[in-house]
Amino acid sequence: MRWSDIVGNYIHVQRMEVAEYELGEDAEVRRNGVRVVEHTKSYAGDRRVYLNESARNLLALVKKRSMSYGFYDEDYIFVNSNSSRLTTGSINCYLYRLCDEVNTNRKSSHKIRKTYISALYDGGLNINKIREIAGHEDERTTLNNYCFDRSIDRDTEEKLESIANTIKRIV
Repeated sequence: MRWSDIVGNYIHVQRMEVAEYELGEDAEVRRNGVRVVEHTKSYAGDRRVYLNESARNLLALVKKRSMSYGFYDEDYIFVNSNSSRLTTGSINCYLYRLCDEVNTNRKSSHKIRKTYISALYDGGLNINKIREIAGHEDERTTLNNYCFDRSIDRDTEEKLESIANTIKRIV
């Protein structure tokens, strides 16, 4: 993502990172790095995602810090000290280290995406709107692969108790 992708309270997701491969002399396929392409996986992947106030503040901090250290690479938001764009793999390694530092389960950027989508669902946002935000063509993809139960046992027990009491009043 690039700074120029941010317009107002939204970020325009319009490109993606893809792996590059090469065929070795021994006929083995080897990964040869990653690159950014100027399209998304599908038509639905090209989307605008709302940035809440916390996200906007965090991005402002990232920009301020990057500028103060002179980190810049073709307008990319996340760059390293060599002023090179951070790859998804690099970002995930950084996330893992942060999780280790605060002694919590490791989360990749994709796991965080699933948690965000599940939180939108738990918050009662319309599934079609969630599908659009996630960049999925079909809401079944969103529901079947990205929405998971985030509640703890006590929350589930309270809901089951409430439902049972409602049924008892009806009968």
